[in-house]
Amino acid sequence: MLFSNFYILHRMSKLREMGEQIGESLNFIASEREISHFVDDLRKYYLAYINAYQQKHRDKMTQDFIERASQKLKDKIAEIRSMESFLNFPDDSLLKSINSYLDSLETAISPPNKEMWDNSEKNLTLVIERSLVSAQKRTQDLLANSGQITEDATTYGILISVVMLLISAGLAIIIARKISQPIAHLRQATHYARLGKYNIQVNFESHDEIADLTSDFNAMLRALGKLDKMKAIFLSSITHDLKSPLYRVKLGAENLGDGIYGKLNDSQRKAVEQVLNDVDTLSKLIYDILDLQKLEGGKFELHLEEVEMEPFIREAVKKHAISFANKGVGLAIRMDIDKTVIKIDCKQIERVFENLLSNALKFTSKGGKVVVVTNKKNKFVHFAITDNGPGMTEDETKHIFDKFYRASSGKNVSGTGLGLAIAKQIIEAHKGRIWVESQQEIGSTFHFTLPMMKKIEKKK
Repeated sequence: MLFSNFYILHRMSKLREMGEQIGESLNFIASEREISHFVDDLRKYYLAYINAYQQKHRDKMTQDFIERASQKLKDKIAEIRSMESFLNFPDDSLLKSINSYLDSLETAISPPNKEMWDNSEKNLTLVIERSLVSAQKRTQDLLANSGQITEDATTYGILISVVMLLISAGLAIIIARKISQPIAHLRQATHYARLGKYNIQVNFESHDEIADLTSDFNAMLRALGKLDKMKAIFLSSITHDLKSPLYRVKLGAENLGDGIYGKLNDSQRKAVEQVLNDVDTLSKLIYDILDLQKLEGGKFELHLEEVEMEPFIREAVKKHAISFANKGVGLAIRMDIDKTVIKIDCKQIERVFENLLSNALKFTSKGGKVVVVTNKKNKFVHFAITDNGPGMTEDETKHIFDKFYRASSGKNVSGTGLGLAIAKQIIEAHKGRIWVESQQEIGSTFHFTLPMMKKIEKKK
């Protein structure tokens, strides 16, 4: 019995040690995520700085902004260095790499070197992501090891207790449950946190080291959730604030183009047209961000109605026929859905078709072809939009529906980077599913499904 007690105490000590390591790892993950947000802000501020720097005719306000921006960028980089220096990196080479890329970013500020900045910022982001992945794996390994230690302690305690006393067996089971349950909950909560779900809170009733770890873990999740909410509020606020100035810019540019302030020469007219095009692009980005925020926040209302799919699909695809013809890309429809009716929000599903067809057109060269296929599978209507563009790697297909993500083949293609993310949210709001299959040099097929209702009865 005494040996059993010593064994359990030893395991508890080991669990406490692992608990401290898990706490450090979780703190590292939270800090790296915060640093990642800093890098995102740094990138946006640099873009504003480089745009101001590249202006041929600078007024005093622009020149003052350039000087302030240069110093602010350096201050932000110094802040990132300070944050990184307090972290306990498991691999010193990671910290050296981060500092090296921060050095390159600082060098690329004055005079600005966008190519150096882009390369260094991209590599810095990759290094931070790699450190996050490594820390998450380390946390999972520690949790798995602690779970294994708990299981071993449980098994050994039960065996000894059965031999010695039935009462000891009951006590060992109680101890084992108190130890293993919080760890199991922590493992599950860590999984949800990795998926960006920060509203999970792990319950605990004890007052030991595991309870302290659980409390710290809950605090970290609340902090991450608050940070994520602040980011969403910031995006929503900034996009709302931009709508009115953009409208005034567009109105002014249109008045210039119409000659209200005097006749324009060809060069001036082209410049005004470019301004209008850029305003339209920025306006689309703003409305896409606002809609995506509503979709993700569950505030986006669907106006469902029963729709016969065959004529609906023909009309939705027909709207893009001119764009395909102008580029010299073929567009075909193949349907096998009879007179199927499903309940949808017509405007939003048309938006899905617009996003997917526009995406296919961008990546299909002249002479290529895009095919829209629709059929029934089980209790769903299945849609597939296939192009013969450059395709994607397997890793890229895993992230293609993420916000602002661009595949390597789309770096020079215009767009907001939100179309596929919005399409995913719309389809999932309809209780459907969306995914992609792709092969490099062959093309991509975007699939989505919508739940089916019934057939329209034929009139006699």
